[in-house]
Amino acid sequence: MKKLILWDIDGTIIVSHGAGFRAMARALTERFGKTVDMREIAWDGRTDSWIAGEVLRVAGLPDTKENVHDFLEAYLKILP
Repeated sequence: MKKLILWDIDGTIIVSHGAGFRAMARALTERFGKTVDMREIAWDGRTDSWIAGEVLRVAGLPDTKENVHDFLEAYLKILP
């Protein structure tokens, strides 16, 4: 299977109006029962995996492979 990677640092390809931000906040609540102030996390130029680790850390959860996987799985289900 071929993969397509889009790198859009300056927001010229896609503008989501905060959809990712909202989906990650909801995923954290639905999967782990936690809420955090997502503004504490530096999102710009970061990968979803890096952001997931930071979200978990800010929420007081360990950023284990399993937690990151579970968080991202919940996030991707919510994102559409």
